Amino acid sequence: MDIDSAMEFLGGVPLLQRLPSSSLKKIAELAIVKHYEEGQYVIRQGEVGEGIYFIWKGEAQVCGTVNEEEDGRPEFQLQQYDYFGDGLPASAQQADVIALSKLICLVLPRDHCTLLRPKSIWNADKALDSCPLVESILHLESIEVYNAEGEFLCFLTKVLLCVFKVNIFQGITLPDAPRFGKVFGGQFVGQALAAASKTVDCLKLVHSLHAYFLLIGDLDMPIIYNVQRIRDGKSFATRKVDAIQKGNIVFTLMASFQVCKRGTSRNLFDGVTMYFEDAIGLVFDPNVFLYTIILGTSRNLFDGVTMYFEDAIGLKEEHGYVHQLAQMPAVPEPELLLSMEELREKRLTDPLLPRSYRNKVAAKEFIPWPMEIRFCEPNTNTNQTKSPPSLKYWFRAKGKLSDDQALHRCVVAYASDLIFLQVSVNPHRARGLKMSAVSLDHTMWFHRPLRADEWLLFAIVSPAAYNARGFVVGEIFNRKGEHVVSVTQEGLLRTFATTKQARNPTTTSKL
Repeated sequence: MDIDSAMEFLGGVPLLQRLPSSSLKKIAELAIVKHYEEGQYVIRQGEVGEGIYFIWKGEAQVCGTVNEEEDGRPEFQLQQYDYFGDGLPASAQQADVIALSKLICLVLPRDHCTLLRPKSIWNADKALDSCPLVESILHLESIEVYNAEGEFLCFLTKVLLCVFKVNIFQGITLPDAPRFGKVFGGQFVGQALAAASKTVDCLKLVHSLHAYFLLIGDLDMPIIYNVQRIRDGKSFATRKVDAIQKGNIVFTLMASFQVCKRGTSRNLFDGVTMYFEDAIGLVFDPNVFLYTIILGTSRNLFDGVTMYFEDAIGLKEEHGYVHQLAQMPAVPEPELLLSMEELREKRLTDPLLPRSYRNKVAAKEFIPWPMEIRFCEPNTNTNQTKSPPSLKYWFRAKGKLSDDQALHRCVVAYASDLIFLQVSVNPHRARGLKMSAVSLDHTMWFHRPLRADEWLLFAIVSPAAYNARGFVVGEIFNRKGEHVVSVTQEGLLRTFATTKQARNPTTTSKL
């Protein structure tokens, strides 16, 4: 089995989906292919196994478990993508595993089982404290895999892995992350998308999401992300994620993922051979097969092989139409614009701005954002100055992100809520008027691959506001002018209540 084929298979193993793609590649390179006949012992109780076994083809039976009378339960009948074994040194197996049919396993040697415990979900080798801040913000812990002592847990016993899916993750608000008196909405979107991304095949990437903000998030409490695996198809997968604090769902997200590249290095004859041996039960002779096709006597057989490639292996390529009507606005290059930090320093001494405003900005604690932002049209507007309902700015992550496309899409999702809904308030600002803008829902479509640590242009417009709701639409372009992402959001726009009018300042509902 070549590396691409191994990665394609291993990406479907639930235990491995939470790992960085770099870890999955290393496992694919190190795994050993093992073949077993029907009735043959794969591992024996009391013996020291070779490592972790991943079933590629065939079925196996777990025997000698804790409850002998329950051996016939479906949980103990292992099939493709299931796994078992032990990654601990010199640890005896707690059960027998016997092949129920011809069985092919990929075995990760025990010396390399540390790959199952990466330093972060985005990078196997890079410690969190050396990652860019936004990458650390989007790091999650899979709380089902480790116990309180940090020991690796298994499904049946502490040394026998079986059908186990990681569906629950925990995120926190870092001390140096942006704080707006509550959990930042973009943090919910980015972390929830990260949780969903860590439950799908690494070849599947998010292409759309829709999120609802339900309750205010507590900055000082961990956030539990519960992922529901709605559907897993060969080309698409769907996930639902609920963010939970204090037993309440505070945020929910639906995301759809699509295969973005296929393993194309698998040899045609290998695929045909697999079809004959598995589906028909014959030993394949490529010369005979080709001769048969030339004579035109095996049309059904050829159809079967075609179906095998498209359905069983999933090598059917997606050939779609390509067009782009959206045009990138003409704006200055980001290198010619001031950063937010530079712009803030300039505004502190700008005589065109009210003194009261400058004093307020100077007195307010400034926490740098993990994203670098450069406005295309710097101005002297304040939060009480009326302006058009539109905005354009460049943005990118600070620092070099790990090379994981899933991470880059999570970062863009995180950044998309930093300066977005506020644009719908612009035409309604006035001196002495205090307004609030609270996100209600957020939708994104990812059209093309992107890098969040390279400059991206965010062009925003608010086409409508009515009944205390503002609506904003954004288009994100890369520097080549390619339309990479579309974003929409609706939010609640209200005038702040005065101190005398406030009735319940501890209310947690966003409405």
